[in-house]
Amino acid sequence: VTCHDSRHLAMEAAEGGADYVAFGAFFPTATKDAPIRAEAEVLAIWQETMEIPCVAIGGITPQNCRPLVAAGADFLAV
Repeated sequence: VTCHDSRHLAMEAAEGGADYVAFGAFFPTATKDAPIRAEAEVLAIWQETMEIPCVAIGGITPQNCRPLVAAGADFLAV
């Protein structure tokens, strides 16, 4: 379930049975309209409080992904 930058949406998705949650967009992207920018902190907080995996999405490249991995993203959509 895509949750943009909302931990509340992510928690609702997890409680509703989602296999994983996705946060983003973290960077500008040309593939879809993404008016909300998520901060890496949302990944760190998610990892501290929840067990289901999180995916970082939105404008991610091999060159800019390091902070998202360090923050705790289980997966990256590149």
